[in-house]
Amino acid sequence: MLRYNYACIFLFSLVIVIFLGLTSDSRLTSITSTHDKIAHFIVFCIETVLFTIIFESKSIHFGAYIPQRVRFRLFCVFEEPMSINKFLLAFVVCCVCASTLSEFAQQILSNGKRSFDVFDILANFMGSSLGLGIAYIIEQ
Repeated sequence: MLRYNYACIFLFSLVIVIFLGLTSDSRLTSITSTHDKIAHFIVFCIETVLFTIIFESKSIHFGAYIPQRVRFRLFCVFEEPMSINKFLLAFVVCCVCASTLSEFAQQILSNGKRSFDVFDILANFMGSSLGLGIAYIIEQ
């Protein structure tokens, strides 16, 4: 079902990445400010690989993660149990949502000390796409 060792690594690295992405301390921002786009690219590549390989099977069945009484109500509406390909899920979550929303969150949560940059979104998307390709190759 889940590969917990990869899930722990993913969550630990995610906490570090979120902290570095939202901090405005000049000592810490100097780590990423020199090569900002490369840092975005590499971080999103690694996080996407980790997110994708957390799931053991290629198809994720959401019924396992939904409480029983909610599952009953959902499956009464939908005839079949809900499932999605893990690579499609990773594309939506990492490449589309996280790549874009991270820049908005960075702008809002840093109280304007960090700037919104469209090229960061592009670097995030490209890194995430490469990470998805690497995860696909690893899983073959």
